[in-house]
Amino acid sequence: MDIRTLAVHAGTIQDETAGAVTNPIFLSTTFERSPEGQIRPKGFVYTRDTNPNRQALEKVIAAMEGGGEALAFSSGMAAVLTVFQTVLKPGDHVLISDDCYHGVVHLLTERYPQWQVSFSSADMTNINSLRNALRPETKLIMVETPSNPQLKITDLAAVAALAKERGITTACLLSNAFDHQADGFWN
Repeated sequence: MDIRTLAVHAGTIQDETAGAVTNPIFLSTTFERSPEGQIRPKGFVYTRDTNPNRQALEKVIAAMEGGGEALAFSSGMAAVLTVFQTVLKPGDHVLISDDCYHGVVHLLTERYPQWQVSFSSADMTNINSLRNALRPETKLIMVETPSNPQLKITDLAAVAALAKERGITTACLLSNAFDHQADGFWN
């Protein structure tokens, strides 16, 4: 399907209540449970965990990117922390962009040393710089493109290919340089 078709139709839910052809906006923060306290078949409990709108967004992004699934977060740092907690263990090394978002640097310098996770940085726009910065214990390459604040553009395909040949997970922060908030995705 054309990407415009996917953007319109992927993630659309069947609105059995009103028969709407586009997803309604769900304003609820909590969702009904059965009289016994069990979660209903739809699986929604609390909107920060998941909700129908976020689920629809994730389906649209996955379809548009040709992926099996996508995850949406309320902030870029929530995405970063999830990636770190999913991928890293004590003794691992993270390679970040040399001008990575300050919140990621703060997290790595102030919080992760106690978990024995190390990091270093490299110019991700230069594949040789990236290659030379890798260590045997590198388990994650975190790229930011465009970078914040310098707006460097990284060749994601080249970084992903290098990481794949070495069995390293890649993650990319998509920076919005205008409001300094980052949204993340990883693969």
